[in-house]
Amino acid sequence: TDGRQAMKLLRNELTDEQRNRLIILLDLNMPRMNGAEFLAELRGTPDLRRALVFVLTSSALESDLARVFEHNVAGYFLKSDFHSLLEVLKAYACSCCFPQLHPLAGPGRNVSVRPTPETVHELSVCGIAEDI
Repeated sequence: TDGRQAMKLLRNELTDEQRNRLIILLDLNMPRMNGAEFLAELRGTPDLRRALVFVLTSSALESDLARVFEHNVAGYFLKSDFHSLLEVLKAYACSCCFPQLHPLAGPGRNVSVRPTPETVHELSVCGIAEDI
């Protein structure tokens, strides 16, 4: 997928519930829209700006990383260390509480819920981690 296709998918193909608990693994070197451009557009889109983004890169250059950290990424992983990425995602999916966003929810009324088997399954459906 290139950056433009990914943005189109995020905007048009996901439910509101899915948008509220996105974990995005972003390659900086995408065609048509690079990772930095994608991040700028993502953070400028109100219903997508809360997405948790991990950057996948083959570069450990500080200048490359500084550029993406300006867009509030959760972290980065070198492509050569994919195993570490899978471990972090497994731990996150099993221990994170997602806010329950509901039309009736308001200040003081958000409820945190543990991920369900469906939530963890969504990670494996993406082809990211078949064995979660």
